[in-house]
Amino acid sequence: MLLAGCVEGPLSVDDDDATPIDLDDDDSAGCEEPGPAGDDLVYTTVGPLQGVAVPGGWGFLGVPFAQAPTDERRWTAPEPPVCDPQVRPAQTLGPRCPQLADGVLTGDEDCLQLNVWTPELGAPDEPRPVLFFVHGGGHIQGSTRETIAGSDALLYDGGRVVRAADVVVVTANYRLGALGYLAHPALGDEDGGRSGNYGLLDLLEALRWVRANIAAFGGDPDRVLLFGESAGATNVCALMTSPAAEGLFSAALMESGGCGGATLALEEQAGVVWAEELGCADAADVANCLRQVPADDLAALSSDVASNGIMGGGGFGPVVDGVVLPELPQRALEGGRQHDVPLVVGANEDETATLLGPMSEAAYNAAVATIFQTRASEVLAQYPPEDFASPRWAWIALTSDAQFLCPARRIARAADASQSAPVHRYFFTLAPSGAAGPELGAFHGLELLYVFQGLDAVAEATGYSITDEDRAVQLETLRHWTRLAAGRDLDDPSQAVPWPTLGGLEDRHLEFGPEIRAGAGVRSDYCDFWDDLFGP
Repeated sequence: MLLAGCVEGPLSVDDDDATPIDLDDDDSAGCEEPGPAGDDLVYTTVGPLQGVAVPGGWGFLGVPFAQAPTDERRWTAPEPPVCDPQVRPAQTLGPRCPQLADGVLTGDEDCLQLNVWTPELGAPDEPRPVLFFVHGGGHIQGSTRETIAGSDALLYDGGRVVRAADVVVVTANYRLGALGYLAHPALGDEDGGRSGNYGLLDLLEALRWVRANIAAFGGDPDRVLLFGESAGATNVCALMTSPAAEGLFSAALMESGGCGGATLALEEQAGVVWAEELGCADAADVANCLRQVPADDLAALSSDVASNGIMGGGGFGPVVDGVVLPELPQRALEGGRQHDVPLVVGANEDETATLLGPMSEAAYNAAVATIFQTRASEVLAQYPPEDFASPRWAWIALTSDAQFLCPARRIARAADASQSAPVHRYFFTLAPSGAAGPELGAFHGLELLYVFQGLDAVAEATGYSITDEDRAVQLETLRHWTRLAAGRDLDDPSQAVPWPTLGGLEDRHLEFGPEIRAGAGVRSDYCDFWDDLFGP
């Protein structure tokens, strides 16, 4: 029996072939007719949603894809929301998940909501490719409602994307910090030995919602590009190797992220320490005690995402629990135990530039000694400060290579050697024009402004002068991301700018810079050094 206004699968009110819901034939208690259907109304598995017109299309914002993970649902797998037969306004973004951002505690545990943008409602001649984005923030910060620095404009604005391309865009929140990744034996006892990875489970549930509903918005459930940036890219890699994600996406793209993870044993040890800090270590029911802790206190456990250019991950992230993640994602890629879908991996030339202020040569030498200890002399020989514009730029090159550019090569090579689907790599080198360029370079997250078509919003807010090179990169990044989502060949020679496959050790890539061009090898000598120093 269906609730009035609720469907087991997707149904668009503009779909002439859809079977109408017989509201009079429904005897479910509390179900009423949701109101007249209009161009802004879509029936879904959570009930009828009323969207909002945006320039060039429609937005459906703050849509719940899971029940609130509060009280007894804290630290459990997300549960699908109960269908509400009343028309649900879907016109404002939902709250952030609890987090400590810039020293301020913010967010709401009832945050498992997503957003959908589409160029038009109704059944298109051909269902549109879907771009499903996972935000970054070190697994402790971020949300779908982040704004472009210096403005009120939404950073991950799917509305700008659907104006520029015939696609459907989805962004989703997921639990962060301790609420998203805490592992503890008491929580594992409730779930067959598994704890942690609640943030990954949220993303899996959001992808299932898309699978069930996206056709109602004109999207193709069989053509879903899963892409993310920074911690979002790390989650993409984790889902690439999670058996639970089978069939939920058709391609994957990682922007400036890795394929790391922590062992369950180590994370449970940390969880025991945190339980003691929170006053729950000696409770008769440790799990219940932890569920009584205010969300703000749990968010406050998070450490900084980065310090002096060293990305620390905020103290939380994917856990190798044997179920959601059977093994370290990098090891799974090396063994061919990933979903065999097209994969793109990339990073920016100057990832850590925004994280560093002025640095003297003495400070540079001290930083290398602190981080690399007995191997410091080898690192200094590879990155002597006199080879760079300043000691600060030597540190930017070192940290960007070690944490982003060279791991991207390892990830791409591992996948390329172990799967049949194509693997591509990008190298983003376009720095902002004007005075900021020499200071910031192609910094961490810069490519998002281009992928999400944000240049005009930046210019309006800051007076930034958009260059022809900016326009070209904004056009080509989205064009290639869209071709990947659509299942088209990125290396098609008929394209103005073909994107070569990796080619094994050739490390072929596409550079998004002042000139958009194919190349081979990115910081190769430096990456060979890191592979020799610590192993590939």
